[in-house]
Amino acid sequence: ALSFFSDTSQKTETVGIHNLKERLYLFSKKGYTVWALTASVTLPYQKQKSSAGSIGLLNQGAKIEVGGALYFIGLDNGKPSLYSLSGSGPVYLGNQYIDDLISEEVKLNLFSFIDGANQFICINKEDDDFKTLLYDIRTGEFHVRQTKNSNGDLVSWSVFSSIAISDGTSNTN
Repeated sequence: ALSFFSDTSQKTETVGIHNLKERLYLFSKKGYTVWALTASVTLPYQKQKSSAGSIGLLNQGAKIEVGGALYFIGLDNGKPSLYSLSGSGPVYLGNQYIDDLISEEVKLNLFSFIDGANQFICINKEDDDFKTLLYDIRTGEFHVRQTKNSNGDLVSWSVFSSIAISDGTSNTN
């Protein structure tokens, strides 16, 4: 779907694109490049010199922007983890435990929500065997959420997205 715009220097196909702070981030599985807005009507973005990074993107649904930062499941040499990006390059947010939990997952999605004074990035998959991982942006801590099914067994948290309502509250689905 993104083949109309690509970076010819990328080693793999484009898997995600995101506009952050007037910069266009173009992700492949093996890295990203940064493009800046120009006055050109032919190609309104120009690749920034020395802007390439070696952290790729797992899939299009594995990224979300919160508070001016992009949070995403990045691939470093094929190994997934949680990263943030706010202009100066990716920042590793994971740890060995989190990396091990998501290492075999291919179809993860991210969403965020606010609970009191805390804002969370949620790593989720629509799969009963997967534990939903939450990253607290303020504290930098992770925790797991699960739901009990009709048999009382713990299964994946049955929340898959969150929508901000005009008064600033969140509505989770």
